[in-house]
Formats: sequence, C-alpha cells, structure tokens
Amino acid sequence: MEHLRKLFALMRKHKRYANLKKCIFGASEIPVLGCLVGKNGVRPDPGKVRVINEWPTPSHVKELRQFLGLATYLCKYVSNYAGKIRPLSQLLKKDAVWDWTAECLLKQGLPEAPILAVADQDRPFHVVCGASDVAIGCALMQHGHEGRVRVVCYQSRQLKPAECNYPVHDKEPLAKKYALATFRVYLLGSRPFVVYTDHASLRTAIKSPHISQRMARWLSFFAEYNFQVEYKPGRLNVVADALSRRPDYAVHKANANCIGVVRTSTPSSSLSDDVRPAYANDADAKQLLNYFAALLTSLVRRWPNTSVPVYTDIVSKAVDFVQRRQAVIRFVQDAIAASVDRQKLTADNNGRCNTNEFEIGSLVLSATQNLAKHGVSDFGASKLGPRFIGPFTVLAKHGNAYTLDIPSSMRLHPTFNVGRLKPFAQYESPSLGDSAPMSA
Repeated sequence: MEHLRKLFALMRKHKRYANLKKCIFGASEIPVLGCLVGKNGVRPDPGKVRVINEWPTPSHVKELRQFLGLATYLCKYVSNYAGKIRPLSQLLKKDAVWDWTAECLLKQGLPEAPILAVADQDRPFHVVCGASDVAIGCALMQHGHEGRVRVVCYQSRQLKPAECNYPVHDKEPLAKKYALATFRVYLLGSRPFVVYTDHASLRTAIKSPHISQRMARWLSFFAEYNFQVEYKPGRLNVVADALSRRPDYAVHKANANCIGVVRTSTPSSSLSDDVRPAYANDADAKQLLNYFAALLTSLVRRWPNTSVPVYTDIVSKAVDFVQRRQAVIRFVQDAIAASVDRQKLTADNNGRCNTNEFEIGSLVLSATQNLAKHGVSDFGASKLGPRFIGPFTVLAKHGNAYTLDIPSSMRLHPTFNVGRLKPFAQYESPSLGDSAPMSA
C-alpha cells in the first residue's frame, strides 16, 4: 500500500491519470504487452500458448506462414527456437517438397518454456552465444537475488545462405554481433559485462594485425560496448549448445503418422498399385492406347529431326566445329554489312556534320555546348544562356578547324572545329551585345 500511495502522489503532482478499468490491484501477476509479469519473472500468456498448440496442421504454404507468424510470439521464451522451426521454414522455399518433419518438436517445447527473469539494470549482465553450421543463438542472462543464474531472453536465428559459407572463426563473431545487436537496449551504456564463447580465438581476434574487412566492420561495432570475452569450453557452454548445436538443426525427415498429419499431397503406394492393373485390364483403355500408338507411329515420319549428334573421335568433332564456325562468321559479316548500310542511309537522309568552309575574315557564330559557363553567359542557369555566341572573325584555317578572334576575357581556346560553327547572318541579333565582331 505504501508503494501505491507514493505512486498516486507522483501522479497527482504531475497531473497524470490512469483508467480505472485497466488497473489491477493486489494480483500476483499482471498481463503486460502479451505476457504475464509477476514476482517470479515473465512468462508467456497461457491462452496464446494453447492457441498455438491447438493450431490445426497446415496443409499448404499459406497456412504454414500463418502458423510460423503466430509461433514467433514465443521465440524469446523457447530455447533453440530457430533450430526447431528450421524444418518448417525449409518448406517455404521455392520448389520444396511438401514433407513434414519436426513440427511437433516446436509444440512440445512451448509448454516447457521457462519463466524469464525481469532485467535488473543494477546488476551486471552476461551473454552466452554460439554458432553452428546452420544457425546462431544467444541468451542474455543475469544473476538473481537468490544468487542463481536466470535467463532474461533467448534469441536465435538461421544463417543466411551466404553466411553458411563463412569459416568458423567468422561464424562465432557473427553470433556475438547478433547477440549485442539483439540485446542492445540492455547492454549499450550499461556497466561492464561478459560475453562467454566456446571459441577461444575470439579473445585475441581484436589484437590480430591481419583481419578481414568484415571483421574490421564488426570490431568497429563491438567498440560501442563495454565488455570482455571469456572462453568457456563447449561441454560447459550448455546454453549455446542448446541454442545452436543440437542435432535437430539439420533437416531430417520424420514419419508423418507420428505427428498426426491427416492430409498429404503424395498418394500412397498401395493406391498407385491398385490403379495400375485396373487401368491395364480395361478393354477400352487398351483399344485407346493401340489407336494412339498407331497414330503417333504414322506421324513420326513427318516430324523434324531433333536428335543431337554425338561424336567419339576428334576428326568428326573438328569437321562439325569448322562448319559451325564458318556459319557464325558469315552471319556476323552479313550483320556488320547491314549495319553499315543502315548508318549510311541514315546519314544520307538526315545530313552529315557541318561541312561548310569559311573564308578568312568572315563572321561566324560558335556553339555554346560543352563550353565553360564563365565564357558563355552571366545567367545563373546554363539552360537560360544562348545556343550560339558571336559573331567572331575567322583568323586562320587549320584543316577542319578555324581560329577565331575570341576576346581574352572569355578565357576560351580560340580554335574550334567546323562542326561547332555556323555562318553569321546580318539579320541575326548577336548574343553578346551589338552586331559588330568582338575584338581582343
């Protein structure tokens, strides 16, 4: 009661209000965010666990996705959750055979989920992590008031296809990174904590002068946390074994009858054996088969030859290779000639580049495309500037290039290709002032 008085006093002081219909007083445990919190810790809602256990057996991929989405609610309560659902998640892959495996293991493990401890920020945490060939797992743990170790949260996941190719000395740091990222809200900024691993090399990985780029990124991530790595042999690291090293991580087939599968997509062998002789003894079926056999035999003469020649000697292979190579060369030559003809026809119809010739002393305009902005216009945006500037006086000719009388203030090279010039007509308004040529 004293705690309630203090709480109500603070609420009255800060003008905070509570809904009486949502308040629970004098209860040993209360529902909070889908779980039950009591003096012993946090445990899953029995109603949700019962719904999962009573969920009907999925018969196709859509129902399986619904079941896995519901079961994910209990992932932090169930040890080895990723390993238990791995056989089921394999059925979600494309072209996977619909064959049930260890679904019953997940349902059996849910009622046995332990009561998790409520995290106490005044006590130090420690993390255990481990990796196997197919999954990684970790657990956040803390010593309770009675002195024994309590689990705050379980987490595990399956390895991605690329991560399965990592060497062992990269999978173990991956498990540690996954643990720190998952429990970030508890560990970041907390007092120093310990990470237990069954891989001894993790203790000296940060001191190695030769590390991969992946490890360098991970070390940068690890630097955000205040922790030390301690080695614990695999036989003592039982939590890591339970999360990532149990044999049920491997995909294996189970007898469908032992888990109560009532519907299956594969017919039984006895049904197939009964259908085959019944179909063969049918007189109408035999007559139909004979008719189609005769029809296909008569049509086979008109079918194209789709056989693939198989050679066993080098000479025959060389002859066939030379003939095919010559055919490819002829095809490429014809394609090149056709492309050249198309380009010539396009150039003849649309015109070629500027072939004008200018006399010394004539006036020309220069295109502003690809010219420096400071030499073209004072406008803020280049799209508002003129397309041609000038006129300029032709000073010299150098083949297809002409030297123009460009003002030094424009800071441009005075020689331009004929394709960038056009004759200046007297009726055109010059773009840089009056109609007189610019002079240096």
